[in-house]
Order: sequence, then C-alpha cells, then structure tokens
Amino acid sequence: MGVRLVLLRHGQTAWNAEGRLQGQEDVPLNEKGLLQAASAATPVAVYQPVRIIASDLQRAAMTAQALGEVTGLEITYDSRLREIGYGQWEGRTRDEIGADVLAEVYESAENPRGVDGESLTDAAARTAEALAEIAASGKDGETIVVVTHGTVARAGVQHLLGVPHELWEGFRTMGNCHWLILEREPHRWQLVSYNLHA
Repeated sequence: MGVRLVLLRHGQTAWNAEGRLQGQEDVPLNEKGLLQAASAATPVAVYQPVRIIASDLQRAAMTAQALGEVTGLEITYDSRLREIGYGQWEGRTRDEIGADVLAEVYESAENPRGVDGESLTDAAARTAEALAEIAASGKDGETIVVVTHGTVARAGVQHLLGVPHELWEGFRTMGNCHWLILEREPHRWQLVSYNLHA
C-alpha cells in the first residue's frame, strides 16, 4: 500500500469570502471556516492518521487543530507548506488586479505572481519537497494528514506526478476543507482521490 498522504485544504477565511488573494498573509478562519474545519475533522479522522503536519499560517493551523481535537494527535508545522506568495497582489481581488495583468502573468508557471511574489513552479517544488520528505518519514500502511492551501496542494501534487506545466490548469483548486488522497509506493506516486468533502 505504501504511505498515504491526505492533503486537507484549510477552511474559509474572510478574504476567501471576499475573493481576495491571501498568499502568505496570515488570515485566520472566519466563523464559517471554523464550522467547516469541525465538519471535516471526523471524516478525515476515519483514515486513522498517525501524524498531522500543517502549514504554519493560522488558517491552516486552526483547521489542523480541529482535527487534532478529534484524533488526539499533536500538530507539527512546516513553513514549506505555506500558500504561494502573491507579493503585491496579496489582499487584492482579481478585479482589482485586472484580467489583462492576470492573463499575462498566468501564461507561464515560471512567472512570479504579484511582481515580487513566487512563481508557481517554485511554490510547487518546495511543496513537493516537503510532501516527499513527509511520505519518506512514514511506514508502509500509515496515513499522514497534511493541512495546507489550495494552490500549493494542487501544484505540489502535480509536480510529484510529473504533470507538465502547461496542463496544470486542468486541475481545479480544491474547495475549502476539501481534501485529496495521495499514495507513495516504492517507485511511484498515485493520486487516489481529489476534492473530497464532508
């Protein structure tokens, strides 16, 4: 079976609700997000995780804490699981940035987001590195839950699976408190399920 990773996206924040790009701004869960985290905790706990590792941004940490309360597991944190850095775009809506600017930047995964932000390829590489290390630390048959963010969950998994950059937009970003299941077998990664929810 290998090691199973369950990647859980954090619950909703006020900025999610307003359509604002969060990036690495440390925005907490709103009331709906707290309810989502509590609702997701029980079905995710059914996978019987042995560890919970989260991004150190508080929206992910708060989501992980809800799961920790159900499972009794301690949470550890890894800054490599943070969302992509959007630089000057953080806190702005897509309308405020402008469709033409977004289209130009999004033409390539190599382009930095928000002028001084991170490229999608760089964010994918650091996330994939963290996921590979986490999986390598597990034993055969174990499940580890990783609580992270929408863009890096998708891009990190695509990087591990070897999906070409030009096809990355073919994966929809997971919804708040949705999750995916990824398995690390001896010589390959397999995406088992995607965008699951309570």
